[in-house]
Amino acid sequence: MYEAYGLSVDSAIPLPLEPSTGLTADVEIRRGTVDCSDIRFAALDAGDDAWLEKGWGASRVVLRFVEMTVELSTRQPLITVDVTSTHDADHVAHLVLDHVVPQWLAMRGDLVLHAGAVQTPGGSAVAFVGESGRGKSTTTTGLAQLGWRFVADDACRVVSAGSSHEIVPSYPGVRLLAPSRAALVPELPSTPMADGATKHRVTPDIRSVTGPAPLSLVVELGSNAELAAHRMTLSESTACLARHSFYLAASQDAVATQTFLLASALAMDVPCVRVDFPRRWDVFPELAALIETTMP
Repeated sequence: MYEAYGLSVDSAIPLPLEPSTGLTADVEIRRGTVDCSDIRFAALDAGDDAWLEKGWGASRVVLRFVEMTVELSTRQPLITVDVTSTHDADHVAHLVLDHVVPQWLAMRGDLVLHAGAVQTPGGSAVAFVGESGRGKSTTTTGLAQLGWRFVADDACRVVSAGSSHEIVPSYPGVRLLAPSRAALVPELPSTPMADGATKHRVTPDIRSVTGPAPLSLVVELGSNAELAAHRMTLSESTACLARHSFYLAASQDAVATQTFLLASALAMDVPCVRVDFPRRWDVFPELAALIETTMP
């Protein structure tokens, strides 16, 4: 049994987490054969998820990766993984933990952002979204070196808490490229995410958040080199949150509506800003100060 995203996960596939005992499973992950003969696949995205096909059938959603096919039951908390073209157990574990489980949560109605998140010294959470390669994991690691606490890396489960929203911690650890590891956490051991992978998993020597953290700000990382923040309008915020989410639903027809409603509800509650900053290793104190002045 493992703990991730606020869930107790009973997984037949070993995950890169410390096992837990004495828990009741919220979701079961098992190995099996996935039949796609009745599945209607749809090309939902030409962006970050272009390498992933999503399809719908009777009482199930199917995710088709290059290496494996995954069935998400819409009737029970069950995920079936059919590994078809890889013997790399680390890569399979990465796909299951960092993609499949967030997609399952999204299918069941949660807003899950492609985002990293940290908790400020004041206790509020800040989520960082952005295109692949913009430095979400590097940014959270850099801020963590200043005493901010890790909440999530790359997948943020956002839940409603009355009239506000909270981020549920994902799991301890962050995935970093070699330059970021060397500059920010050179003393910490790391393990490759897969055979030959350039990104490695690192568990920073910083206490992570163990319970939901109130979300106060969403930051979209820009590409300009000048330190600046731009407050988004409600429509810009909604589009940004929808674009950077793991969008999925129990039926294909519900994907757009569910994604829009979840994104717009968060945009109404939490401000979104676009932040540009120079990509220097010593920029994080300036970035932290800018973020704190931007927070409500």
